[in-house]
Amino acid sequence: MCCAIIARIDRAAKAFLRPVAARPVFFVLTVLLGTAAPLAGQLIGGQSLKHYTLFTLSVCTVEAWLLCLLLQLLRQRVWRLAVQVLIYACFGFFALVETGCVCLFNKVLGIDMVGLALETNPAEAGGFFEAYFSTRLLLVWLAAAAMAAATAWIAGRLCRLLRYRTAARCLVAAVLAAVMVYGLMQIVFMARGIAAMNQGQRGPVHGTRTDLTLPIQLNLADPITKTADIICEYRRIYADIDSWAELQTSVPGSPMDCDSTRDFNIALVIGESFIRSHSSLYGYALPTNPLLEKELQAGRLVLFTDMATPANLTTEVMRNVLNLNDVSSGEPWYQSIYFPALIKRAGWNVYHFDNQTVGRGSDSGISRLFYSDFNLQYTLDGVSDTVFAFDAPYARYAADRVANRKPGKSMVIYHLLGQHFPASERYEGEPHFSAADITVAGLDDSKKQLVAHYDNATLYNDAVVAGIIDSWRDSPTLLFYFSDHGEDLPDLGPVGGRVSSNPDDPAWLERQFHIPFMVWISDSFEKRYPCLAEKIRRAADRPAMLDKLGYMILGLTGARTPYYKAERDVLDSAWRAEPRMTIGGFSCD
Repeated sequence: MCCAIIARIDRAAKAFLRPVAARPVFFVLTVLLGTAAPLAGQLIGGQSLKHYTLFTLSVCTVEAWLLCLLLQLLRQRVWRLAVQVLIYACFGFFALVETGCVCLFNKVLGIDMVGLALETNPAEAGGFFEAYFSTRLLLVWLAAAAMAAATAWIAGRLCRLLRYRTAARCLVAAVLAAVMVYGLMQIVFMARGIAAMNQGQRGPVHGTRTDLTLPIQLNLADPITKTADIICEYRRIYADIDSWAELQTSVPGSPMDCDSTRDFNIALVIGESFIRSHSSLYGYALPTNPLLEKELQAGRLVLFTDMATPANLTTEVMRNVLNLNDVSSGEPWYQSIYFPALIKRAGWNVYHFDNQTVGRGSDSGISRLFYSDFNLQYTLDGVSDTVFAFDAPYARYAADRVANRKPGKSMVIYHLLGQHFPASERYEGEPHFSAADITVAGLDDSKKQLVAHYDNATLYNDAVVAGIIDSWRDSPTLLFYFSDHGEDLPDLGPVGGRVSSNPDDPAWLERQFHIPFMVWISDSFEKRYPCLAEKIRRAADRPAMLDKLGYMILGLTGARTPYYKAERDVLDSAWRAEPRMTIGGFSCD
């Protein structure tokens, strides 16, 4: 009786293990490659991820067993080989990306990394790898491949030994079954979470997922689960954009009283990756902003000393700055009004000249915001139809378009390439600064050269912005110039920190979220509207947040609309200082 039971158990164990026993190397490699995210975070990044490694390992075990079963069911050898190569290619690619992200940023692949990739063109990507592809990364990849191959070989040897050991075979089958049951539980947990988020069951803007376990687990998940999560996340983003677009249709019929005496132009110059610590306006030792310094000395430039941005990725910044939501209060951008549409409603002609995007399909969100059907049909009187490799020719192109704009007061939005990585490709002509000008201790010549490239790009950008100012010098104009977010350089901190959060480090928060912000006031504006100019100067030292920019500009135009809230306008006497939070929930105070 006992022998019969043991025989039945052994037959069941053999049947259960048969898909794995036929391809032990494939099984082990699939599990290891699929678990690359938590393994890399733990072994390379030094993070404590034991529980999440177990989660992902169990899920990958289920997937690897099912894939082995699929291969077993395929009768033709050519199909088995093709599927096996495809699985190796997909899982191997994810493993390379995950280990590369951890090596470069100490962060695994996630939705923010995908968004950054979508905002990066091939030239920028090439410049990035040229600067940061290191021998260390190559050695990590080779070491990981060697360890995976060795583990798979050992597994193959052990699998052959199990053929002759009934007790060991049954024990392995029981352990594998237990791991797979746990893995199935994790798959159900993550699938339900993804489905709930896809149906809009989300938390506030500071953390779109209220369960802390789920977002971390999805970030450290296997390639199949992570791909499903990213696809669902982008479906949600597109749904948010559709919801936002529908809301904007209420603007044309909304109440609006205008102050007819406010007859001036507004220019918004949005820089890219421009940081305070490398601007001579904010005390940097090298003269990176000489032309803007002249405007400051002449009293035409008002420098804001404590402005924070709500995010450190361009798309997130644009969504939350050009709409009237308050990030610190948890208001999502897609449930708020696009403030340039209100400026249009108040009687200004509105133009958008962009040197990063043209057309609606260029990325996941920013172009869909700028060039939505509503904006093209109602808000915008003109848009750019080309982009340039450098900002100077773009600025000349925009100046020609501005010179031929419609009669009447205008608001023009400029979006520069600025100092966007790689900085070496953001300026023309001979460099003014070299590695010899960078005196920070502890940097080798290559890192000093990276810093010098950035300073040259900042100097070049200074001339670009000064040229834009010149195009408005003879008219009553307010020109706002600010950066969308900060950046990391070798002389400041770990490069790559823009996608690797470190909110406990005040220096990291300063680099990423405290941005240069300034307002240029033309002489004719000063003469015609001295009280408004004085309001701007009085607010220069207030702790402000960039997502309130729309309220500031609406207040200056005198537009009286239900959407305007004086307590959010940093220039208004009703303004109240509130805690400043980023979309990630980081405090900027």
